[in-house]
Amino acid sequence: MLGRLLTPSRATKLTALIAFVTLTAGGTWLVAASQGGAETSTSATADRLRTLRSGGTLTDDTVVATVNGEPINRGALEVHVATADLLGLGGKSREELLNDLIDDALLTQAAIESGVRVEDWEVDAAIRGGILDPLNSPETPPDIVELVNSVLDARGASAATALDDDRIRAAYRGLVIRGRYLQELRKSREDVLPGLRQQARIVILDQGAAPK
Repeated sequence: MLGRLLTPSRATKLTALIAFVTLTAGGTWLVAASQGGAETSTSATADRLRTLRSGGTLTDDTVVATVNGEPINRGALEVHVATADLLGLGGKSREELLNDLIDDALLTQAAIESGVRVEDWEVDAAIRGGILDPLNSPETPPDIVELVNSVLDARGASAATALDDDRIRAAYRGLVIRGRYLQELRKSREDVLPGLRQQARIVILDQGAAPK
């Protein structure tokens, strides 16, 4: 829906910022909103994020799953759940949304083990292109600016500190590493993930997201 109201240039900026919303949670690079898949308003999502933050949920480091020993915390999952409708993922269960985060962890681990490396300047460029440039553009809709600032605030960050924020840098480093890994393999996520999952040690601790 949102994408139908935007020019290609504005849609690209919207895609980058919506992707950031999920990316800071460790989620996948999603473009559903810019393609008209959003099912709820950005202001409603921003309100929900503020409510979650006020209750301490977004900074909750309780482990909800481990992937080969690497933890995924509750705060990351709740951001992904909170933004699911906005991203056109309203039909996904909590279990499926947690699987998004697990898949990203698997791909990042595989990329690092294969020797893929990313320089700091590449992370800087990804953050500028994914957050700062679109956020500062007059073409970006005000409600998207509000949403992204809400996510930054929920993480204890801001546009001014994004380049130095460890969580944001880790998220964008993972994004670049995963993209480079798949590019080098010349395969898609769907091609690679079944094999990674088969070999992985995945432990689900969040009862609401555990397989039935």
